[in-house]
Amino acid sequence: MISRRRILGSLAAMSIIPSRVYAQSPIEIRDSLAKRFADDGTTGVFAAYSTEGYSTVASDRSRLGQAILPASTFKIPNSTIALEIGVVTDPDKDVFKWDGVARNFPDWNRDHTLRTAIAASAVPVYQEIARRIGTDRMKAFVDKLDYGNHDIGGAPIDYFWLRGNSAG
Repeated sequence: MISRRRILGSLAAMSIIPSRVYAQSPIEIRDSLAKRFADDGTTGVFAAYSTEGYSTVASDRSRLGQAILPASTFKIPNSTIALEIGVVTDPDKDVFKWDGVARNFPDWNRDHTLRTAIAASAVPVYQEIARRIGTDRMKAFVDKLDYGNHDIGGAPIDYFWLRGNSAG
């Protein structure tokens, strides 16, 4: 069984390794990975880059090359940037107070630390983090990470990874 830590590590690596690396590496498509999306009645793509074999394992070759908004995967660089610049100093102690707005996801409707926010995929917390980081610092780090197409425009700073131009 794959551990949660290994999955988060893979997502983190994928979020900061430039997409051109995937394009230049040998790609192994595994139908067993694609089957997981089909079994859940959804679409998606899984890709992992192996630094040992300098190759990519993926679930779907056609979706691998598509520009898709980062959505929840942006929580990883968002967290990293927040920790790097001190917006969050302790992932277990810095508290983001719930704003009292009841949302469709019950786990979002409470106070969070960075650790609980990523576990709950709490978008409102990550929106607050993005606002605290600010446009200039966010843009500088997205460029430094060579993240996606580098475009954080097309939506407010607290929404660009969900509805902005960052898909390409």
